[in-house]
Amino acid sequence: MYPEGYLGSLSYIVLGAVIILVVSPIIHELSHVLLVNIFGISHITHINYTVNGIFGHIDLFSSVTRAQAALILLSGTIITVIIGVVSLAAAKLINHTHLKSLLHVQALGFMFDPAFQTLTKGDVYTTLAMFEMNSTTPLISVVLMILFIYTLFKTVEHIQSTTKERKKTEQPQLGTLSTLI
Repeated sequence: MYPEGYLGSLSYIVLGAVIILVVSPIIHELSHVLLVNIFGISHITHINYTVNGIFGHIDLFSSVTRAQAALILLSGTIITVIIGVVSLAAAKLINHTHLKSLLHVQALGFMFDPAFQTLTKGDVYTTLAMFEMNSTTPLISVVLMILFIYTLFKTVEHIQSTTKERKKTEQPQLGTLSTLI
């Protein structure tokens, strides 16, 4: 019922790529839109997909406080970190191998976005610059990269243990002569 071997590995790689390239960025951008709507701000939203990925731009038609602007900017990163952490925690609690694998891939996909944001002058950088706190950008970058690397290691650890278990079940069991007769 579940893909095994190379097909199974390929399906998880494709799923991870789809989460990294499509799902996570869309949820990131929609988080900004959701917060703008919650604040009741008139706006036009532009979400574009290019070779460089999915990105958005929101034209606001009323003024916002610095706190509102910061929350709007950080909402995408915060939501993707939350989804990544919850996925990783759920993977730890679940015993079903394939569901655990899916949750690890999902966690990795969602943690990639915040880690990537730290390498570019994305939302976190812009928010810190608004408050003249650019000096804290490296610290936040390190924390988000550690979260991503931790998720990556946990995913690799899960893949290795799953592979070992699969190899054990595929090996023929040797019996004694009396059990074979």
